[in-house]
Amino acid sequence: MKAKTKAKAKVSSKTYQELYGPIVHEVEKSEEFSSYCLYDIDKNGVKELIIQTETAVWFWAYEIYTIKNHKSVSLGQIDGTYSAFYKDKSGGKKKYIIQVAGFQCEETVYHISIKKGN
Repeated sequence: MKAKTKAKAKVSSKTYQELYGPIVHEVEKSEEFSSYCLYDIDKNGVKELIIQTETAVWFWAYEIYTIKNHKSVSLGQIDGTYSAFYKDKSGGKKKYIIQVAGFQCEETVYHISIKKGN
């Protein structure tokens, strides 16, 4: 007997543009420097938006959004001065993304995941 697999959500590039585009545009208007990426953190078929929302010489913050019921939903903010994001060691099969943040000769590695309901 085969195990049932949960169907992954399908989101078109047009939907990403409609729902995440205004967020990216608003941040780019208000910030001197910003960056963003799309990555399916929880492997449910919906790419989350990770966008740099606050900047200072020594402080960066990232807001994470997902799509639920055809609306963009904020999952919260993470800090990360001088951050980079990477797939997990298995090439992106795990339900998290790796964040490496550094400041004043220290580096910290985080595994960013999405809890149910968030």
